[in-house]
Amino acid sequence: MLRLRLFVLLAFLAASVGASEAQRGLPVNAKSDGRGGWTCNDGFLKRAEACVTVADATDDEAKGALVARSIAGHAGSCPCPFNRDRAGRSCGARSAYSRPGGASPMCYASDVSEAAVKQFRARYPRKKGGGGDLLLGPVPAERSRGGLAGS
Repeated sequence: MLRLRLFVLLAFLAASVGASEAQRGLPVNAKSDGRGGWTCNDGFLKRAEACVTVADATDDEAKGALVARSIAGHAGSCPCPFNRDRAGRSCGARSAYSRPGGASPMCYASDVSEAAVKQFRARYPRKKGGGGDLLLGPVPAERSRGGLAGS
């Protein structure tokens, strides 16, 4: 009887370790962030408890994603006035955003132009397929202008 209980317990543990993302409660097109939460895959943005394609995101959602990427890409500890430095003090006027010259991260949705939103969406084109819209993935920054060499 003890062997049977041990076998059942081991089988349960093995099944839960190999559980798919859907079984662990992750939305489609999401991955675990390793801290008990989740993030959307490249080309998708978080909306409530789901991931939507960049093409389906609202302008505000796209601007929020661009601001988050801008802040995350800043090397220092004070990209924006509302951030805190390593000592826990408010960055305020010491932030890169507030100082003239040098790095100028986007800290607010109002900093993101409509052209930047359009360019962001253009990186993730969709192709109509038989089963619905398909996300093609990011387009490389430089694309060849077509054709064969010499044509």
